[in-house]
Amino acid sequence: MIHYSVEGSIDFRPSVPLAQLWELTDDGPFVVAPASASERELQACVERNAWVLIADPAAGTDEQGRPRRIQGLRVDEPEMYCAGVLNRLERLSAFIGHGHELIGSLRYEGDDVPGDVGSVEPVAGGGCPLWRPTRNTTP
Repeated sequence: MIHYSVEGSIDFRPSVPLAQLWELTDDGPFVVAPASASERELQACVERNAWVLIADPAAGTDEQGRPRRIQGLRVDEPEMYCAGVLNRLERLSAFIGHGHELIGSLRYEGDDVPGDVGSVEPVAGGGCPLWRPTRNTTP
C-alpha cells in the first residue's frame, strides 16, 4: 500500500444540512468546525483533526450552537493509504447525494513513491473519486 499526504478544499453547492451528515461525524474521521470559527481557528481545527466540515455562516446555528448547514470540506492529512482517501470521499459524496455539486479537489503526494503527485476529485452521489496524476517520475 502506498501512503499519501492529502490537502485541499471541496465546496458543496448548495450547502448541505448538517443533520444529513451526522453519521459521518459519529465515529470520525470527519469533524465539524465551530460555526463562528475565524480563519485562524479553522486552520487550527484542520491541523488537529485533518478532515473538517466547514459551516455555512449564512445558515446560522441551531439551539445548541451547531451549524445548520455545511458548505464544504477542508483536509490536511499528513499520511494515509489511498483506500482510506477513496473511502472517505466516497462516503461523504454518498451522504451529500445527487442534488449537490462538489467543487474542488484534494492535492495528493505519494510518500512512498517520489514524484507521485496529483489531485483527487469527489464524484456526486457516492461515485468513486477520480485520481488525476499530474506528475510521476517513477520509471
